[in-house]
Amino acid sequence: MKHTRQVVAITVLLSSLLSACGGGGDSSTPVEPPTPVAPATVIPEALSIKAAATADVGSAASFDNSAAAVSGLKFAWTFGDGASSAEPAPKHEFAKVGDYDVTLKVSNEAGTSKELKFRVSVNNRAHVKGLACTGAADTGWCWQSPKPSGNERADIFFLDAQTAWSVGANGEVLKTTDGAKTWVAQVTGLRTRLTAVRFADANNGWAVGEFGAVLRSVDGGANWTLQASWMRQDSAYPYNYPVSLYVINASTAVIAGDGFIKVSSDGGASWVQRTLALSRIDADGTMWSRANDKLLKSTDLGKTQVEMLSNLNYGAAGPLPMGKAGIFLSEASQNYDYPSGQYLFKLNLRRSLDGGSSWDRFDALGLPSSGYLNLQKIAFSDASTGVLILGGNSNALYSTNDGGRHWTAVPLALEANTYLSQLTLTAAGAVFRTLSISNGSGFENSLSEDGGRTWRKVTLPGDSYEVGDLRQVAAKT
Repeated sequence: MKHTRQVVAITVLLSSLLSACGGGGDSSTPVEPPTPVAPATVIPEALSIKAAATADVGSAASFDNSAAAVSGLKFAWTFGDGASSAEPAPKHEFAKVGDYDVTLKVSNEAGTSKELKFRVSVNNRAHVKGLACTGAADTGWCWQSPKPSGNERADIFFLDAQTAWSVGANGEVLKTTDGAKTWVAQVTGLRTRLTAVRFADANNGWAVGEFGAVLRSVDGGANWTLQASWMRQDSAYPYNYPVSLYVINASTAVIAGDGFIKVSSDGGASWVQRTLALSRIDADGTMWSRANDKLLKSTDLGKTQVEMLSNLNYGAAGPLPMGKAGIFLSEASQNYDYPSGQYLFKLNLRRSLDGGSSWDRFDALGLPSSGYLNLQKIAFSDASTGVLILGGNSNALYSTNDGGRHWTAVPLALEANTYLSQLTLTAAGAVFRTLSISNGSGFENSLSEDGGRTWRKVTLPGDSYEVGDLRQVAAKT
């Protein structure tokens, strides 16, 4: 019996120990395993900064990096001027010109980090924007005064009252979109002098210059493409011929030189040379040629010509437009009459209202018949209304209301202390005059758009008073 009591005691002790340790078959609480630790985000080995090496004062410079899209990373930018950012791809404006060392520190959750440096050269090109510069994108040396450049201007073309292009020396093209208040230089890639520019619309245009240069733009001049040369193929000295440029539409252009024309109907991809002394070209492409004593007309861009008039006086002027369908031609003669000791002046006019198929011929009545006179210019606003200016010792203005048959002197209504210095006529018939003030205090300029009946004063820039080429850039409203 002694051994039995010892076995029972050992059994009770083991049960107590299991109960104290949470063991035993009666416990239902599960044992939770330890939480695993997530690995830190890996910083890319090939880490790089994406940014432009140059920036401009006052313009936001963009910075990016190759790990910007990786989640779990932290970014710390310092821009070298005291500013900083925690964005993956920030923008920053530098306030002063200089070279700045930009630093990027990329770190992960474990505290591992990589650091990169990038140098930015900050310029101040705002004050030269739009000027003529020797390098692209307003770089290099730029004209400071006069603005936008000191290059000689050879031609200007207004598409409307606000939009115009101007060309000149060193292959320069300037464009304005605010009525010539400001001009922006357009890069052509040439240093050849450009002499003429014309646009068919806001996008399509050409420019021509010396040594046969032909440039084409289809985006308003933002980009220019060099095309086939206009140089005359049968001439030994073609390089500096003066040429005129006409643009009929977006695909058709005509370059006219001394006795020849070059025509393109495919946007300048190819040019055809033809023999024609071009005098004028209408908006629809009709060509008129005053060659020797004949007037020729072409309706197929110079391929064929039809003789409209012959035996013309050598001093013939024109053909000039008279409204939409009218054509006007003048023949002036000036002979010295020995018995009277005077110059005798005569103006004979020819007029067609059917595109040159039939003509009226008559003498202009009402003009001076004697004295040394010089027919400077005639312009018609329609088939009936026109004005002309006589120079020489007359320097007078005349108007007509019957297509040129009768002319009436227009009183210029000069004040007592002034005298007429200059009369200039536009193609549309507006008259510009300059009066010189006798006391030496300067000049007074005025413009008339009704044949000289009324005048309004015009102020020219600077101290200029002479006007050589007046153009109407927009229809009167």
